[in-house]
Amino acid sequence: MRLAKRNLHETSSKVYTPDVLQRLSQIIGKSYTLAKQAKTNADQNRSIPVLGINEEEYSGFHQGAGESTITELLGLEIPQYSLILIDEIETSLHPSAQRRLSLIRDLATVSRIKKVQFIVTTHSYIGRIAKLRSDTNYQRQWRKKNSIRSQL
Repeated sequence: MRLAKRNLHETSSKVYTPDVLQRLSQIIGKSYTLAKQAKTNADQNRSIPVLGINEEEYSGFHQGAGESTITELLGLEIPQYSLILIDEIETSLHPSAQRRLSLIRDLATVSRIKKVQFIVTTHSYIGRIAKLRSDTNYQRQWRKKNSIRSQL
């Protein structure tokens, strides 16, 4: 597998668990068989997301922006009781991935399990996000005659 340039080689990697691989597949809408963060001989401090579908592996240099972003996000070790801020969560996601709302549902599940809070901003139609289960803490905002109302 080529990471970027011919002279770059993988020196180490952290393979994602089957659970994370399944979550990634559900969010993006592809059946991945591999997901990992790899380091190269060029920079041991920078990880590159690597994905695989069947026997084909490709690095973050050859992924779509949404694939790369979500792969990196799911690879984070989020400590319990953290507060995570995500600006424009839908950026780089294909419209079909936005409509599936899998990422929002995934974050809601992580929030309940790890007892973390996510604050996200979006320019997408907020009504899609409002379809989450009622036991999820979230803030809805909508416009009504030039004013914004908030409700918890």
